[in-house]
Amino acid sequence: MSNMDEYVISETYWKALKVHKQRNQAKGNGFGYVLKDGKDVAPAIRAGKDRGLFFIDRGEDKCPRYPTPTEVESLQGFPPNWTALITKAQRYKCLGNAVTTNVITQLVDRMFDDKTF
Repeated sequence: MSNMDEYVISETYWKALKVHKQRNQAKGNGFGYVLKDGKDVAPAIRAGKDRGLFFIDRGEDKCPRYPTPTEVESLQGFPPNWTALITKAQRYKCLGNAVTTNVITQLVDRMFDDKTF
C-alpha cells in the first residue's frame, strides 16, 4: 500500500456520491463534490470530516482521493508538515479553519502602502 492509498475513497462511497449529486442536480439543488486534476484552482478548504468534498481525480475508472494534509498546507500557504504533530482529523480541521496566509500577507502589505490601499 502506498502513502496515497489511505486517501483514496472507497468505490462504494464514490458511487454513492455520484448518485447523490445526480439526484440533487435533478432537483435543482447545489450539492456536489468538487473533482480537480491537481493542475486546476482548488476550491475553498473547509474544516470537518467531509473536507469540503474536494477530491483529486486519479483518472478514468479510478476512485478519487482526498488531498493530503501536506497538500492542504501548501494550498493554505503553510510550510510542509506544519501541522504534523496533531492527528490527521485535527490537521484537516485546523487547515480548513485557517486563513490563507499569502492573502493576509498581501492585504497587510497593501494596507501600509499608501499608494495601493
